[in-house]
Amino acid sequence: MSRYLEIAKRVLAEQAGQQTGCMPEDKQVQVDAAVDLLNREGARILKRDGVYEIGVWKDTPEIRLALKVLNMDELPTVRLSQDRTD
Repeated sequence: MSRYLEIAKRVLAEQAGQQTGCMPEDKQVQVDAAVDLLNREGARILKRDGVYEIGVWKDTPEIRLALKVLNMDELPTVRLSQDRTD
């Protein structure tokens, strides 16, 4: 299992206040596809000041759908930038 999928499942479980468990195979396929898309697009799960946010390079309908599949569509999204102002 990829590290990203582990993090996504942990975030979902934390958001729902539940322990992670097994899911039906068709749902697992959807989750895997959503995580793969988010990985390809460089999305990041961020936690700042105790609040989870999704960092995206671009906001597309496909990314929104992937977040919905992961039950993360209600989390705020922030635009990632190559310009760093550390």
